[in-house]
Amino acid sequence: MSLNDSFNGGGEVAPTAYCTQVYVEVDYTTPVVATNAATGVNPVSGILNATLTDDLGDTYDGRFQWGKTED
Repeated sequence: MSLNDSFNGGGEVAPTAYCTQVYVEVDYTTPVVATNAATGVNPVSGILNATLTDDLGDTYDGRFQWGKTED
């Protein structure tokens, strides 16, 4: 018998209850990250730096997004 079914006493299962909303609360803490100054910058390359000071015991991918900004 599922959550949406109830036993009607005659050996049959009839839907009588419905779940229309579910509330889920999840505890989540973001990792502590700091962007640092770029180094070795020249017209064709540079090194982008950041520090992950607390990974909360998980594995994270590090990525940088770059491009023109609108003034």
